[in-house]
Amino acid sequence: MKVLFASAEPYLPGAGGGAEHSIHALARALLAARHACEVLAGVARGGPRFRHRLARRFLGSGDRLARRDRRNGYATWRAVPREVPDAIEERLDAFRPDVVVSWNRACEEIARAAARRGVRSIVWIPDASFSWHRGVLPAPPATRVAAVSEWLAGRVRERLARPCDLLRPMVDVARYRVERRTPELVTLVNPSRAKGVDVALALAERLPSRRFLFVGSRALSKEDRAHLGGGLRRLRNVHVLSHADDMRRAYARTTVLLVPSQVEDACPRVVLEAHASGIPVVASEVGGIAEVSGGGSILLARDAPVDAWAAEVERLLADPTAARLASERALENARRSDFSEPAVLAAFLAIASSAPSPAPAA
Repeated sequence: MKVLFASAEPYLPGAGGGAEHSIHALARALLAARHACEVLAGVARGGPRFRHRLARRFLGSGDRLARRDRRNGYATWRAVPREVPDAIEERLDAFRPDVVVSWNRACEEIARAAARRGVRSIVWIPDASFSWHRGVLPAPPATRVAAVSEWLAGRVRERLARPCDLLRPMVDVARYRVERRTPELVTLVNPSRAKGVDVALALAERLPSRRFLFVGSRALSKEDRAHLGGGLRRLRNVHVLSHADDMRRAYARTTVLLVPSQVEDACPRVVLEAHASGIPVVASEVGGIAEVSGGGSILLARDAPVDAWAAEVERLLADPTAARLASERALENARRSDFSEPAVLAAFLAIASSAPSPAPAA
């Protein structure tokens, strides 16, 4: 099978979030199973986009909108985001995929381009924001939609009034497992307001004797960076990493992971990543967090007072028995198979193979 993954979102290695890491894992699994695949993605703002335009102008690419690199171990084509809906035509002509998988920005335009060419497509929905949705998805069954959790699949069925498959993110927990750890920090990944940075800041202020680590990302908005900077001025017990290319370095020093999401998080990968090393997680009970936690996390109401968060964190830090039991539950959840490579690959191939190809536009 030939699979084309496409989105106007920036992509690895220089940019990308949980969705892009999941696409990368699936692409590698497909290649290992002797399928063919490539990715078309947007170019991030700033330096990457400037260099992309310079390369197109001076190094030449014919009339192609996208340029190729192989930094991910497979062909990754990149175009300016607004040109991705046109660049998809180039890849449909050149690569001739059996199925197109799109996600987030421009996914509807990409699915429509595939439908016009008679190529079946899957729109993969990794979050509950529906920010990509303009109401112009091609009709089923040739274009199918799939969501990362049962919770989100239910939301999609309600919102779009169409069937929705389950396609979980592929998380190779062994790649995040840390055998030798020196746990000393309470960690928050992605210190944005949506992910609950205000809860974490209030918690750090409430527990001045505890040390905190905030791990940022290149995708953190200017507004969230400014908000974080303002919150940190009154604190001396928070260390901030701008980003982490290898999250194991952070997990090696983490005692408790915070996931205080203030939005309906569909399926945060960080829960399983932390559980892989037996790290207890204290999280908001919103969206699909309970589903991905599988009983391995301590869940609090999204609007729980900071005292409740502080009590749970202190209990894990000060009570060895509570910490051991929480770690055992985390490890048990990390051993579940439904996020594993074999399970997700089998689910993907079943979805990709079952949809009929649409009739090409006349």
